[in-house]
Amino acid sequence: GESAHAAANLAVRLGAIGALDSAALDAAYETATSGVTGVTLAELPGVSARLARASAFVVGERSHRGSAAADRFVATLETRVEERAGLAALEELLAFASRAEAAGAQGEALVAAAGRSLSAAQTSGPLVGAEALTAKQLARACCDLRCAGFAADILRPLALLAETKAAALDSFAQAGEAAFQFGVAGVGSAALYRQLQAAAATALESAPRRALRPRAVARCAARMAAAGVAADARYERALLVAAEGALERVGGSIDDTKVLGAAVAGGGRLSAFHPSALALLWRFQKQLPKPIAAGGNARPFEEPRFSDRDLPLCVDLGCGLGSFVLAAVAASSAEDCNWLGVDASEVAVGRASGAALRLGLSDRAQFLTGDAAATLASVAETYPGAVQLCAIHFPTPFRTLEDERQGEAALETQVHGGGAFMVNPALAGACAAALAPGGGVLLKSNSRDVLAAMAHELRVAGLGETAWPEAVAGGALAETEAASLRAGREVFYTYLSKSEAA
Repeated sequence: GESAHAAANLAVRLGAIGALDSAALDAAYETATSGVTGVTLAELPGVSARLARASAFVVGERSHRGSAAADRFVATLETRVEERAGLAALEELLAFASRAEAAGAQGEALVAAAGRSLSAAQTSGPLVGAEALTAKQLARACCDLRCAGFAADILRPLALLAETKAAALDSFAQAGEAAFQFGVAGVGSAALYRQLQAAAATALESAPRRALRPRAVARCAARMAAAGVAADARYERALLVAAEGALERVGGSIDDTKVLGAAVAGGGRLSAFHPSALALLWRFQKQLPKPIAAGGNARPFEEPRFSDRDLPLCVDLGCGLGSFVLAAVAASSAEDCNWLGVDASEVAVGRASGAALRLGLSDRAQFLTGDAAATLASVAETYPGAVQLCAIHFPTPFRTLEDERQGEAALETQVHGGGAFMVNPALAGACAAALAPGGGVLLKSNSRDVLAAMAHELRVAGLGETAWPEAVAGGALAETEAASLRAGREVFYTYLSKSEAA
């Protein structure tokens, strides 16, 4: 194991001083290949990432390409991961997942190898060490594994174990947090969410009225709402009484008071689209890697399964965690239209699909993982109804909303330079081709320049700016829009439509 680490470290150092050539790089790969069987599962992503970094000094990109030695290293590495992952304890697997997530593309390949091993070993039950965890800890483990790239079916044994442990949670705050973590991880067990709601209700009912702190009750309510769980009658009654009691106390923030007031006004029900719930989802979404499905769909196109495929279709391109689509469907009539969310992130689509099922909206709200332009083109070819609307929310090039300076630099290279920005000529052309005459594209951003760049691409594609028919989506908000408004930031939007004569 030490030889693999030493070879990777030395290769990086040689590359940094310009002393690494292809022969030395191949020697590093050969040495690492011979030593990789002695490296622990959690350390394998680091070895892979360092050799990819060294390779960039020779071949110009961080990848294991260009030689037979690199190919042998990759094959040996993935075999080692498959051997170890099926035998690993949960703690070791979580450490592996964390380091694989930090390793970028090299980590993704190792997660795929580990996933194959875990899928084959699933019949043996939960991972070693999982039995000792609480339902809240299992929820965190599921979230971490999912965000690292593990498929949702890998999490099923952990979710089933959590069902048996949910009743033991003696804190409504823990129950709310567990529901949120399972929700964003895409865990779909209806029984698990019922157990977590029951645990929260029991804790709320048993807490002395004087012990109901506004912050704790508001956090529980917001997290349970953000999980996209349809509240049952007992939980609603318990939350109503607790929120009324918490409002009598001094000490809550303005946001806490708004959450508690909304819960009381709703008879113990806090909407999944309340600004506090959307803010939680936005913070989680910010932590997700930004995948780019370059070159078309990363998977075969799957037709969305709507109950009535003759209804007009609205498509949210880059839908994130799905809040805009779900809110639009919840606010519209059954005869209105179907909604489809498309995103390149499997984690985001998994959360959105699970929430649609739990909220009873999946007959008219469906979600797909894929490249926006390629998926829209496939939908236009196969969907029997008319495509009425394409929505594109906040596809800004900014890494974070706070980093304005870096954002403006990215604006020049990615948007005006036509680089990796989502709204490019290919997507604009796909929108124009897919829309029925009279249909349109809704654009939103918290940057005037980004909005102008998007609108320009769509005008070039043949669309013209017109008034936005707000009735189509009601007051539905995407996660980023809710966070922007909550922070006092201005939101800009425009609507471009396709000519009726087109």
